[in-house]
Amino acid sequence: MLDDEQLNRELVLAWNSEQRVKALKIAIQCAKLLSDTDVLRFYPSKFVLITDILDSFGQLVYERLRTKIGLYKDNFLPLIDLFQQENCKVEVCKLVVSSCTGSHHTSDPVITNALMYICSVLHDSVNAMTVEDEARQIGELLCNVVRKVDYGRDFEQQLTFYVEARGAFSNIDLVLAQLVQCVNTLAVNRRQEVKGNHTKKTGAFVRACAAYCFITIPSISSVKTRLELYLLSGQVALFNYCLGQADACFKAALSVIPEWSQQENEKNRSNEYFLSSYIKKFLSVLLVVPDSPDRGVLNLIRILLNSIQNYEWDMQSGTLCYLYMNVLDLLSSMAQESYPYHVDKVESNDTLYGSDPKFIQEINKMCSVILGELLSQLKRLGSCRRQFNLVLELLIKVAINADLEDSGILTLTSNLMQLIKKHEFKDLKYMVGLIVLVICTYKANENISEQAFSKLSNLTKE
Repeated sequence: MLDDEQLNRELVLAWNSEQRVKALKIAIQCAKLLSDTDVLRFYPSKFVLITDILDSFGQLVYERLRTKIGLYKDNFLPLIDLFQQENCKVEVCKLVVSSCTGSHHTSDPVITNALMYICSVLHDSVNAMTVEDEARQIGELLCNVVRKVDYGRDFEQQLTFYVEARGAFSNIDLVLAQLVQCVNTLAVNRRQEVKGNHTKKTGAFVRACAAYCFITIPSISSVKTRLELYLLSGQVALFNYCLGQADACFKAALSVIPEWSQQENEKNRSNEYFLSSYIKKFLSVLLVVPDSPDRGVLNLIRILLNSIQNYEWDMQSGTLCYLYMNVLDLLSSMAQESYPYHVDKVESNDTLYGSDPKFIQEINKMCSVILGELLSQLKRLGSCRRQFNLVLELLIKVAINADLEDSGILTLTSNLMQLIKKHEFKDLKYMVGLIVLVICTYKANENISEQAFSKLSNLTKE
């Protein structure tokens, strides 16, 4: 039996005493022993012992290469080119990039160029035949390099690097998404540096960042990633007072929703929940987005409503009804004299219109259309527990947000109440208690007249 520990000691001793040839001979001798299969009974044990020795030799060689060859050496990149086989070259590049782990950053141009060259080798190895896990692994390595290049307060140089990286790594979605995230972060950092008071130079820079994101996102094949990045980029542009760029991002996001619809049809609508959550986030952003003077009143909301209506929702889930009620909540907030939140130094519609009667009239028209669609969807849903919950929620929203002095609103409220009372899944005690609570709240705040209060109170007693 081979003395594993003795051979290992001789190998390490020869290597550490600069006797590289002797160490290599020991490794070769071990490799030759693997071909000896005379005693098959002991071969598995011999194989394990010898491979342990060869692993030790490989680790010694690797450590020497790692310490003796720096990225800044002129002979490093030609060394990589010595690997003729593509798979070997890719593995070496992976090893080099993986070794660049840690929290340190670099702005050295030589190191940056060397890393970009190595990453381009990895990027070019990804093609249609590459398995998904391999492409993801390479994408993560490239993202790690992108995050490590940091020029500090030299924002223009940083953006230039991101432009070059986009051109070099244009075929991997993960890297493009990372670049968009980095540029958005860069724009926010630029705003923080000037404390929100942009000069002509910094204003042009953040607009360039917004343009970068708007141009890069369409190259990403994932519809979900595009939707999320368009919304994020629009928010960052709005944060930097780039209203035109923000409006363009939001409109582009709405144009992508039909693509999501087509993708979901192929996946049996497995991700409808994502779209409904996304639309809710979008609605919360639209409250503070001022109307574009070129596109009329509430233009983005109209486009969003068209996208919602054209999507093939699962009718039994009630998702479309909930989204319509979310839009009603948004329009109710838009009708207020002052919105509950704003973006610093961005004038929202409450400032632009100042509760102008024509603006309120447009909101009321849109609410009427949405209510009609909502009632139609409730009718299609049929008698079920979900229908009862939806009607009850709609009744509460109408009682809270609508003008109870309007005869049409009282008629609608009465009809909803009667539907709830006759519903086979009704929970009358819960419903009456909830409505009375809403009425008492309004009465205490003196938001409705005695006559309207009396009419609404009587509905719970009929």
